[in-house]
Parts: sequence; structure tokens; C-alpha cells
Amino acid sequence: MIYVIPTPEPLYIGDTVVNEGDYILESGVVTSTVQTDNYAYYNGGILTLKNFDYRGEGYSAFNYGTPRIFATEDLIIKLQGKNSIVALGFTAIGIYSEKELTINGGGSLSVELKNADVGNTCIWAAE
Repeated sequence: MIYVIPTPEPLYIGDTVVNEGDYILESGVVTSTVQTDNYAYYNGGILTLKNFDYRGEGYSAFNYGTPRIFATEDLIIKLQGKNSIVALGFTAIGIYSEKELTINGGGSLSVELKNADVGNTCIWAAE
């Protein structure tokens, strides 16, 4: 018997696949409708967070915890306004990138791990 392990998509917020041109609302809804505030937007390898507040579980198919933002490719996070990630659960990772991670912009970002075990991580970049 041959088992095929699916290749993860380039970007997830929680268990939601984020594609080029997607806006993700704080409720987790994905839309292509242009938003003006309280969103995450992905385009050209850049994830823009604008007054975005994510609270919830993470990408559950990852073997080493459940990252709230999970990237398999290089990722730039551009911050606009006040942004926060609150990781609920016991195996918490706020942001995890398997490649290079850059965070820039004029905004702010807080990452909080609620109920996390010792050794959990707010932000992790493999490269």
C-alpha cells in the first residue's frame, strides 16, 4: 500500500487556506471583496494585517503544535494599525514559517499564548 502525504498549501490562518488575493476577516471568513479595516490580505507573498485580531485554534495538520499563521514559503507580514494573535489551546504557536519570515510596516503586533504549555512559541522562522 502506498500512502501519499498531501503537500500543505503556502499559507494558513488557523485551518483556513489563504490564497493569493484573499481577504480574511476576524471571524475567519475568506472573501475576495475589498476590505477597508479589520482584515488580513495575502498577495505576492505579503500578508498584510490591518487592525486584525485573530483568536482561535491553529493549523491542526502541523506535527509540532498548532500555528495560528502557518507558512510553507517565504513570508512577509506587513503591519498596519494594531494587530493581535491570541492562540487558544495547549499546543500553541503564534506564527510559524518553514522558510524566511520578515515582519515590517508601521503597525504593531502582539502574540499571546493562552493556556500554553512550557516550550510553546510566539514566532518561529526555520530560516
